[in-house]
Amino acid sequence: MDMLLALPFHDVLFPKILDFLSIKEVFLLREVSKKYQTTVDEYFMTCRKLQLAEHSCDVTPEAFLLMTKKNNILQELNLNNSKHWLDDNLFLSVVCRCPMLKNVDITNCSRLTNRSLHTLASYCQFLTRLSIHGCHWIDKDTFKVVISSNQNLIDVDASGCWSLDDDCIITMAAKCTKLKKLALVNVYPITDRSIDSLALNCKHLTTLKVSGCWRITNTSIGKIGEYCKKLHLLHVKDCRDISESSLARLRVRNVVIDKPVPPKTFSRRLLVQPYVNLQV
Repeated sequence: MDMLLALPFHDVLFPKILDFLSIKEVFLLREVSKKYQTTVDEYFMTCRKLQLAEHSCDVTPEAFLLMTKKNNILQELNLNNSKHWLDDNLFLSVVCRCPMLKNVDITNCSRLTNRSLHTLASYCQFLTRLSIHGCHWIDKDTFKVVISSNQNLIDVDASGCWSLDDDCIITMAAKCTKLKKLALVNVYPITDRSIDSLALNCKHLTTLKVSGCWRITNTSIGKIGEYCKKLHLLHVKDCRDISESSLARLRVRNVVIDKPVPPKTFSRRLLVQPYVNLQV
């Protein structure tokens, strides 16, 4: 008798063993026998987390459908960098069946469209974490719809979503007041208006990443320091109008900042050159 299959599936085998295998290893186990095939299929049906980021290049549409087609209880879906095979139809086959999704990562999924996010907003309204990093295709209206439907978001990464502007971020700040982590790296259109709104509405912020947002200035960063007392990480690299006049106070509070402390300015000293009499 196979000792592995003799273990209680839901109490031991699934949570204590299969959960610690990679997706590739689980599929290899599935090929051992008919019994293992049935067992692994049942495992996929009961998974609450599906992490494909590390093996995104190896996954095929057929494998993805096999893993998800009978699952309606997924809460965490990480499809980071699944740009070669993930399209709207595959993504929506999961979204429409799993309304309890809380954590969705579609970083760099370039084959998706705004249709996917509109449907996500309609079916999944319990999101707490959303990463759309590098999804340049997202437009302003779609972003606002997703944000308005998921006001319990605490972690959002919209870095590289170039079409987003101040109105988008102000809407998010007003709706998602529980935000703790926000990344807007290289979202070039945003200005101090966005950061001011975040400072006034999202006082639980612990992490703010706005590197490359060159329109942001010391004025709004000063407000972040004033209102967001829990802040411990700030990324402002390549923000040319942010200097020590706003960062110094944050450093005193031990906020980790990606911009190095400038060299110390020493007091000016009168340099007395030796007098040489050149007269003959």
